[in-house]
Amino acid sequence: LILIILKLPRTPKEYMNAGNTQNAEIKKTPFLKRLNLKSWALMVIYFVVTVFICTMPMNLSIILEGEQIGNAANAGIALSLFTVGALVGGLVFGFVKGLTGGYAMALALMINGAGYAILAFAAFSIPVIYFCTLLSGFGMGMLIPSYYTRVSEIAPKMFATVSISFIVA
Repeated sequence: LILIILKLPRTPKEYMNAGNTQNAEIKKTPFLKRLNLKSWALMVIYFVVTVFICTMPMNLSIILEGEQIGNAANAGIALSLFTVGALVGGLVFGFVKGLTGGYAMALALMINGAGYAILAFAAFSIPVIYFCTLLSGFGMGMLIPSYYTRVSEIAPKMFATVSISFIVA
């Protein structure tokens, strides 16, 4: 994140020297204040969701062995299914966005949340755990491009790439 703030090119010099009055205002505005509040809010939400999502891969094998449901190999298969679900979710994102319009992100969060809820409260066997990780991965695969799309839509047009780079960081 620090490297992005320090090293990401601001705007092309040719554009800034075009003589626009808007360009002079942009130059005077501090870099971090150039993004609107909605962009920052979405970035914070994405960070929080990612932190919660990262807890499952880190703790799955410990939970499976601790509860004597499975072993580390079962956790590896479950995490592979998470990745497969994310792949499929990413592939169908465009189709789902076309069907749901602006609600693709909400749908992805609900699918992801449903997978995690079942995993937390009703996963007492390996097949259920496999299904939950597949479902969560599907939701995550739709969620990531949904966030990128939404941030590029709500950020000021000149700073859409900066906004996306903050999410990636």
